[in-house]
Amino acid sequence: MRKIGAVFVVASLGLASPALATNGMRMIGFGPVQNSMGGVGVGATLDASSIASNPAGIVDLGNRLDVGVGYFKPTVSYSATGTPLPPPFPPSMIAQDGATIDSDRGGSPIPAVAYVHPLTDQLSAGLGVFAVSGMGVDYPANLYLSKSLTSYLNARLAPGVGYKLNDMFSIGATVNVMMAQMEYDVAAAVGGVKHSTATSWGAGATVGLQAKVSPMVTLGAAYEARSWFQDFSFNVPGGKSEHAFD
Repeated sequence: MRKIGAVFVVASLGLASPALATNGMRMIGFGPVQNSMGGVGVGATLDASSIASNPAGIVDLGNRLDVGVGYFKPTVSYSATGTPLPPPFPPSMIAQDGATIDSDRGGSPIPAVAYVHPLTDQLSAGLGVFAVSGMGVDYPANLYLSKSLTSYLNARLAPGVGYKLNDMFSIGATVNVMMAQMEYDVAAAVGGVKHSTATSWGAGATVGLQAKVSPMVTLGAAYEARSWFQDFSFNVPGGKSEHAFD
């Protein structure tokens, strides 16, 4: 009987595993609760991380603190197709056709901390700190004839408010104060220049609406504006290299 119970517990944990997905380079949700629901936290605001996904939903959370962390480990590879380079590169310096090369980039922790506090029966305020998105690869060789490293990380501080219009509708807005870091080192064998880590600050906003259609059905919609960032400024031989990336 105990063995049967153990098998049932293991199977249940497997069924409850997070929906591992991204929206482009961005996580599909904020925090373990939203990620485990595959991103439907815009409508089902179950925790304080809703301050980032749909601030309209924080009005029903009461006084709440949520702290969570996830771990994201993508599997990234590419198939090489060789093209000979012009002199002075020897013919041996070409990629092997059909070879598959895996990225050595490790996994990344994804923290999420959020707090919500009711100010009145209709108005709630909150603050969250989130890792929002990231991408990158670390190929040891055979791409541009040399090691290739790319890395981009994006995190945000998100203060926001939610307001209950009536028993059915609520609205909310959040200011997104963001910090991003970028680095890359590609094509060294063909004249590429290493760009060490550069940091940029940005800002944006999120607005949301939530409607309680019935005790069993809640609908939500949110819109996140474009995020405007400073240009990334890299120190390179001979001066600076600047790149715009919003």
